[in-house]
Amino acid sequence: MEICKLEKCTGCFACKEVCPMNAIEVGQDKYGKTIPKVQDDKCIECGLCKNVCHVKKVKEARVPQKCYAAWTKKQGDREDCASGGIATGLGRYIISKGGVVFGAKYTKMQELNCIIDMTETEEGLEDFKSSKYVQADTAHSYRQAKEQLDRGRQVLYVGTPCQIAGLQGFLRRKYTNLITVDMVCHGVPPAKYLREYARSVCPDNWLERATFRGKYDYDMCFYEKDAKEPCYQKANYLDMYYESFLKCLIYRDNCYHCKYARKERISDLTIGDFWGLDRTTLIEPYEGRISEILVNTPKGQNIINLCKSLLHLEERPLEEAVKGNKQLNAPPVRHKDYDKFREIYPKGGFVRAVKATSIKKNIQRHRLGRTLPGRVFRKMRRVLRVRK
Repeated sequence: MEICKLEKCTGCFACKEVCPMNAIEVGQDKYGKTIPKVQDDKCIECGLCKNVCHVKKVKEARVPQKCYAAWTKKQGDREDCASGGIATGLGRYIISKGGVVFGAKYTKMQELNCIIDMTETEEGLEDFKSSKYVQADTAHSYRQAKEQLDRGRQVLYVGTPCQIAGLQGFLRRKYTNLITVDMVCHGVPPAKYLREYARSVCPDNWLERATFRGKYDYDMCFYEKDAKEPCYQKANYLDMYYESFLKCLIYRDNCYHCKYARKERISDLTIGDFWGLDRTTLIEPYEGRISEILVNTPKGQNIINLCKSLLHLEERPLEEAVKGNKQLNAPPVRHKDYDKFREIYPKGGFVRAVKATSIKKNIQRHRLGRTLPGRVFRKMRRVLRVRK
């Protein structure tokens, strides 16, 4: 049985979580993308999986009511978080009121396994910090969220727009004690890619986590268990995985026609980097990383008002945020060598597939640019253009 067209499936697995017969398993296609697999011998054709699938049902989307430039007032969070530390600030407030927070973290049970998990302590928020440029497994977080909501606890759930849509589909009703926060998403690579790449650059290390932002902003970093400093660190433009991510080569195929990559949003709040912000017009000058917050519902505005003591907030025109962030206008555009990557990956693996694309040449050019005097590098680049 087909739940939705697999090329459109986002891998939220609301279908798996809602199945009363446990007839749906997590499978993979030949490109490493996680997809639902229905065990026909267990399926009773109740239709619940199709009813909760957000690919088949259009979610209500709203034009944001307000836009803020924001950053957390807590110094430690500003240093460790990917942008302005907004999700962490919101999480601290929810936990202080006896609520629970869901976010993406690396589990210590499996190497570089990124999941959506729950915490009810401020210490647990530390694992949610910093962007994870890989798909996080929703695991059993939808069921956990429902259990907490039914107990009357306030729940803050932070994820990609399609993960939020999956949660909304799974719940099948609105909860006044649920606050949803989606991130402005560039696209997500299958988790298998990150693990394959990590094995190629750190073959002798058991890696617990990876970071892309935060303390070492825009560096690809791998960490061994409980390590404070990375055992592998490289600038994004010199790293094969990071460069492939930024150049839109390795996302799931559904990301390239994402219906959530637009100004209208489905969550209470949307957060992301405030690209395009005119810093010269800020009331309080600030040189650090700044987030944009899009307030999409009255519930979203209420939680922002309650967190004013934790966050610095300056209202900005919505169009400033939309104009400066491509992902608020349209889905990512596939890299020109996307088909070549997909052709080689099933038999050759991640590293070989990326090396067959222009990403490898881009990294070589960047490396030359760092080692050669500018005048020599520019002359070589002109020669290469002529030869082409």
